Amino acid sequence: ELSGAAGKQRAGKAASGEEEEVKCGLLVRSVGFDLMPMEGLPLDEYKRVAHSHGKVKEESREPGVLGNLYVSGWAKRGPTGIIATNLTDGQETAASILSDIKAAGKPTAADPAAVEAALKEKKIRVVNFPAWRKIEAEEQKMGEARGSPAVKMTDIEQMLK
Repeated sequence: ELSGAAGKQRAGKAASGEEEEVKCGLLVRSVGFDLMPMEGLPLDEYKRVAHSHGKVKEESREPGVLGNLYVSGWAKRGPTGIIATNLTDGQETAASILSDIKAAGKPTAADPAAVEAALKEKKIRVVNFPAWRKIEAEEQKMGEARGSPAVKMTDIEQMLK
C-alpha cells in the first residue's frame, strides 16, 4: 500500500492485510528493508539466498522447487549497499540469465518488434532510452536553476512534452 504525496511515497503493508495472487513467469520483488523467506527458497543466517552469480543454487531449494531461479539486490547479498550496488548486482544476475538462455540453445519467445507493434496499435507511448536521456537532461537543467543536481519530474504530461 502506498502512502504520501507523489514523488514522496512510501510502501507499506496493506492495512487490510489483504493479499492477491498473480500468476506470472517472472517475479521481481524490490520493496522494503527486511527480507522474508519465500516458500521453497529459504534465507541463510545472513538473510541471503545461496546463489552463484545470481543464479539460486540447487542445494538451497526445498524439494519440488523447479526451474531456473535468480536473485538480485538484498536477496542476493543481504541488506547492504546503495543504489549503485544494486545496479552492478543486477547486471551480474542479468548476465547469468542471458548465459543460461544461450546455453539452453532454444529460441526464446521474446520478439521486441511484436511488442513495439502491439504498443503502437494500442497508442501507448513508449519512452525509449534516448527519450529518457532527454527527460534526464531537462531534470538536470531544472535542478541547476535551483542549485541542485536535478529536480525529479513527477508529472507525466510535463515529461512527455
